[in-house]
Amino acid sequence: LSKGYPSILTAITLNATVQIQDVEEVERKVTKVMSFDPALPGGARDVTTLVACSQVLDQGLKTADPQVREDILSLFLLHIVLLRHLPLKQRAQQLKDWNKAPFSFPVELLSHALDQVQQCMVDVLDICSKEGYFDQMETQFLSDIMDGRLFLQVSYLLLDAHSRGQQASLLSKELCDELEVLWALLKNISHEQLGPAVPVVASSVERTEGADSLEDENHDSVSDQLKTLGINSRAAFFPVSNTLVDAFAGDVKNCLPHLDRTDKQVTAAITENADFDETFHWHSGKPLADD
Repeated sequence: LSKGYPSILTAITLNATVQIQDVEEVERKVTKVMSFDPALPGGARDVTTLVACSQVLDQGLKTADPQVREDILSLFLLHIVLLRHLPLKQRAQQLKDWNKAPFSFPVELLSHALDQVQQCMVDVLDICSKEGYFDQMETQFLSDIMDGRLFLQVSYLLLDAHSRGQQASLLSKELCDELEVLWALLKNISHEQLGPAVPVVASSVERTEGADSLEDENHDSVSDQLKTLGINSRAAFFPVSNTLVDAFAGDVKNCLPHLDRTDKQVTAAITENADFDETFHWHSGKPLADD
């Protein structure tokens, strides 16, 4: 990993549209974060994230309210902190339905900010690889450099709690302390004047009308749950259970309709005249030869 991108960023690399122009500025920020003592527990992941967020602050993300911009980046850094502690099983949870969010917040900015941070990460990784910075950092966490689903889940939970006036009780002191370390470094390398790391969300987030009368999300129909996940309502699967699937899929697989693998009509409809030719490697994304 110290000689190139982690494979999960291949798609981002191919689609990146925003390039960091000031290479020297990026190198200055990388060097400054690397000099922090003690070394950051996330190694290259923490360094890359901080520099990318700093670039987004200094060059990219613009919002009508600067506090909203700070809140979004604070939420992103919080999700980086959680990556240190949460196993895949706890991260593989069903996404909340933002269309039914019981609070007011410009949620479209979350996706926009995520895109910009990803794009900046690609350029920071490129510079670190070319300049040999990875040789001086712990790189084992680059394969898990970020988790977009976790970021959206954490954002939803924090914004919902903040709208209820319960944000302070949601995070432990240990998590807040780790977030404050990252936030202090972000303030140190950025040109923008930033407020405190805690509370994570400081902008006004109001409860929407009728929010408290919404039905429990557990009572959503299967179709509604699938739409929330971005899956066509006709999606279904054969029941399968093994250690890897159970740990990775979490409760996502429970909302999918199950097919009867003993029903010959069902299996025939799926397998007949349905040849599959894999043209790209599942992990690296490289084209596969016919042989």
